[in-house]
Amino acid sequence: MIDVELDHAPLREWLRSKTQKAHDRADVAFGSLLQEGAPGLQKLLTAHALAAPALCLRIRMQPSLPFGSDFDPTQVTALLACDLERLGVTPPAPVLTEGFTTAAECAGAAYTLAGSRLGSKMIARQWRARFPDSGFSSAYLDHENLFGDWRTFCSCLNGLEEISLNRNLILNGALAAFALFEAACDTAVAAQLKRHV
Repeated sequence: MIDVELDHAPLREWLRSKTQKAHDRADVAFGSLLQEGAPGLQKLLTAHALAAPALCLRIRMQPSLPFGSDFDPTQVTALLACDLERLGVTPPAPVLTEGFTTAAECAGAAYTLAGSRLGSKMIARQWRARFPDSGFSSAYLDHENLFGDWRTFCSCLNGLEEISLNRNLILNGALAAFALFEAACDTAVAAQLKRHV
């Protein structure tokens, strides 16, 4: 059955509903890493280092996106490198991403990436509460407005009239970004296992 009311909802609200399952999977995958302590945090940050800069680069290459300049791959790479080096891990090279060739797909990827900041801040708070004596604070997870202000971003997203007509492409981009993070998480776990063999 088609939810006509949802299909006419603001783009951000529509995306939140359509990506909820992917969002829940990401929360479980990344949230569970905290149970492992420092090794889990290394995996989490490695996964972000693999995926986030590559997505930023794609988003920034779309001049029609008004928020594109907020997604700076150089800054993201530097913050993650700082964190990983402090944890004794060599930062990985970002993955080469396929797809994300249209402004609509990149708008969807930007939704996923900008939204990840809310989860990142929650993970940082959980880390400090769970391991108060670790002395580690994350330059990446704790960074304020790394991809611009969330409310401003959502307002811009909802205002993309021409791009919003391609809702399925936007959704494809958002889901592909979630999938990229999931794959990066698997890669980070495998890489850490390999280091300890």
